[in-house]
Amino acid sequence: MGVITLTSDFGLKDHYVARIKASLLKLTPASSVIDISNQVDHFNLIGAAYLVKSSFNDFPENSVHLIAINNSLLPLSRYIVAKAQNHFFVACDNGIIPEIISVAAIDEIRIIEAYKPQGGFHELDVLAPAAAHLANEGPLTLLGPETHEIVQLQSRQAKLSEDESHIEGEVIYIDHFGNAVTNIKKADVIARKKDRAMVIKARAHSIQGIENSYHSFAARLIKDTRKRNAPEGKLIALFNSSDYLQLAIYGSVPEATGSAHSLLGLDLGTRVDLLFITDY
Repeated sequence: MGVITLTSDFGLKDHYVARIKASLLKLTPASSVIDISNQVDHFNLIGAAYLVKSSFNDFPENSVHLIAINNSLLPLSRYIVAKAQNHFFVACDNGIIPEIISVAAIDEIRIIEAYKPQGGFHELDVLAPAAAHLANEGPLTLLGPETHEIVQLQSRQAKLSEDESHIEGEVIYIDHFGNAVTNIKKADVIARKKDRAMVIKARAHSIQGIENSYHSFAARLIKDTRKRNAPEGKLIALFNSSDYLQLAIYGSVPEATGSAHSLLGLDLGTRVDLLFITDY
């Protein structure tokens, strides 16, 4: 039996996540059900896609990724399963799957017709049985007809200027520490940096350069200042473990001292510009 992951915006207060897991346990008791996150910001397809994209390849091949975001708000919702890179993605046809993995990289897409909505909880009626079917090594073809047309969201990719002087991005996710994750990817920056310095601008804030890691930043400041501890409260930019540009306040504790999100107003959708500087 396989692995099923669950990603949703249901939170942990209510019973919705428990009901989905209970259904999966009954339908495929030998499978492992693992949360990616159930605390995605409400209806945030881009943030949910970032979480799944950052983690799905860490799971074994043939894992099933059930994504329950913004499902029942669409008047003509349909549900699909996509197979890509030896993984299965089960979700509403609302654009989230192409945000996780490009349409060109998808091997097969099926409209889920084997299971029909019975009430208002479509995750329970449609997505959970479809995910269990796949985890039980059921044939993909039995879920419904193949399709080549699925919803794609308006592009939220970072944009490179025509003169290659800057990359325009935005905040797509706020993590547990209040760090602001952008849609600017490390590979795109490295490919275009050349020998130029970099400045990151967000709202009225400016950051010179990108740190290699929190550890290297702290080590450098300790060495430079001859202090035992690196100064806290400095706004820095670095590439996170998923290779996305992230803005953070070093050493901040969100509940006590605030964070990049709460102190600097770096909210979802906030514009972030990375400037390449020749004369610096």
